[in-house]
Amino acid sequence: MRSSAVLPQLLLVSSSVFTAVNARAVFAHYLVGNVFDQDAQTDIENAMSMGLDAFALNVADPSASYVAPALASLFNHAESSGFKLFLSMDLDAKGGGPLSDYGYIIDTYAGGGAWFAGDNGKPLVSTFSAAAYQASDIQAFRDAYDVYFVPDFDNTDGYYTASDGWWSYWGGLVDGLFSWESSWPQVDATNDGDVSLDVTVLNGAVAHSKSYMIGLSLLQYKDAYGTNIYRHGEQTLPIRMANILAMNPAPLYVEIITWNDGPEGHYIGNLWTEQNSDVQPDTYASQRGAAHTGIQPLLTEFINSFRNLQTSFLPSANPVGAIWYKTILQSTTCPDDDLGGFYSPPNGASVGLDNINWAVVLPSDGASYTIQFVSNGGAVGGTITGKPGFQHGAVPLSVNAQYMKIVNSAGVTEYSTGLGRCVSSECFDDIYNYNPQVLGLEQGDHATVGCWEMTQQASASSDGATTGPFYPSGI
Repeated sequence: MRSSAVLPQLLLVSSSVFTAVNARAVFAHYLVGNVFDQDAQTDIENAMSMGLDAFALNVADPSASYVAPALASLFNHAESSGFKLFLSMDLDAKGGGPLSDYGYIIDTYAGGGAWFAGDNGKPLVSTFSAAAYQASDIQAFRDAYDVYFVPDFDNTDGYYTASDGWWSYWGGLVDGLFSWESSWPQVDATNDGDVSLDVTVLNGAVAHSKSYMIGLSLLQYKDAYGTNIYRHGEQTLPIRMANILAMNPAPLYVEIITWNDGPEGHYIGNLWTEQNSDVQPDTYASQRGAAHTGIQPLLTEFINSFRNLQTSFLPSANPVGAIWYKTILQSTTCPDDDLGGFYSPPNGASVGLDNINWAVVLPSDGASYTIQFVSNGGAVGGTITGKPGFQHGAVPLSVNAQYMKIVNSAGVTEYSTGLGRCVSSECFDDIYNYNPQVLGLEQGDHATVGCWEMTQQASASSDGATTGPFYPSGI
C-alpha cells in the first residue's frame, strides 16, 4: 500500500453555502488547459444556453502552470453568471502522488457559490479512473475534505459486476459512482447505446444508498499520441439518450463526454486554438473544419426531459435535430496507409458505416411533418413520417453533400441542415478520419448550398479539419 502524505486541515464549508437538492442534473466534462479569459466566459455562456448545470473540470496535474489561471477565469465567470463547476481529479493522468495535491483547488473554490453541491449539500468532487490508488489513499483524502464524492472507479476489479468484494473494499469511501467506459460500445462492437453495464452498477449503488452518474457521448475516435481507435458512434448517442430516460431506477446525474476534448472526437463545445494546437489531432478536429456544436440543441431537449423526470423525450417547441457522418467512405484507401500508426485505419474501423446518422425532436404536431434526406443531390432513405417527440435512425449515403430536411404538410421545407464538408472517396486528410461532421437543423431550406472540400492533399501547412471550408462567398 502507498503511504499517505500529510494532508491539510479538514475542509470546513458553511452549511449556508450548500443545500441538498436531490434533483437531477446534467454536466459536461471539461478539460482544463490553456484558455483565454474571454474564451472561458464564452464556454460558460454557451453551456448555460444549452441548459447544462455544471462543468466537471478535469485536472490532471494540479501544479501545472496553466491550471490556476484557467480555474480563476472559469470560477470568476461562473460566479458572476450563476453557473456551477466542480473538480474531476484525473488520477490516471496524474501519475501518482498524494491526492492532497488537489487540495488547494478545493480550499480556494469549494466554499464559493460557483461550486456544484451534491445530493447531500456538500461540494461535489469526481475523478477520472482510480488509477493505481488504494482505498487508504482515498480514505486519507476523504478524511481531509468533506465533499460529496462521486468517482469514476470503473477500472477496479468487480466494479461492473457490483460484486460484494468491490463494495466491501470501496463502498464506504464513495457517495456515488460514475462510469466512463460504458459510454460507448467496445472496439468492434455495435451495441450502440447499450446501458446494461450501467444498470448493474446503478442497481448496486441504489442497494447501498448511493447515487449514480451516467456517461453520455457521441462516439470515441482518437488518432493522436500513439492511440488510433474508433468506438461506434453511428447511433450511440440517440439510443443512449432514450435508454437513460427510460432507466428505472434512474441515475441522478448525467455527464456528457466531453465539452472540449478535441483529440478524442467526442467534443460538443468549443475547440479553442490555445487549447487544441497539437499537430496530430489538428488534422481531424478543429472548430472551423469539424465543429460539433450543432448537436447542442438536441442535447438541450434531452436535458429538459431528463431534468423534468420524463421517461421519454418531451415534444419540442420547434423541430430540433442534427445529422452526423464521417467524410470518407469505408472503401477509401489513404495514400500513406503502409506507414501504419497514425496513418492506418483506426482499431475498430471495420464496423464503421457509410450512413447519414440522424436524430430529431418534433413538436406535438410532429405527425404533420416528414423527414427527408439528400445525398449527392438525390433523395435517399425514403420519406419518414414524423411523430411528436423523439425519432432517430440512419440512411445510406454516397459522396458529396448530405442533408436532412423537415418538411411540413404543405410540402414546404421548414428546417434543414446547413453547409458541411463533402463526403469523398479520396483521402484528403492523409488519415482515416472517423471524426464526424455534425450539422444541426436551421430554419429554412439549405439543400442547394452544397458542401465544402479540400482542394489539395493534407500537408504540414494545410489539412482538412484545421483549414476548414473554402468557398468564394466567404460564408
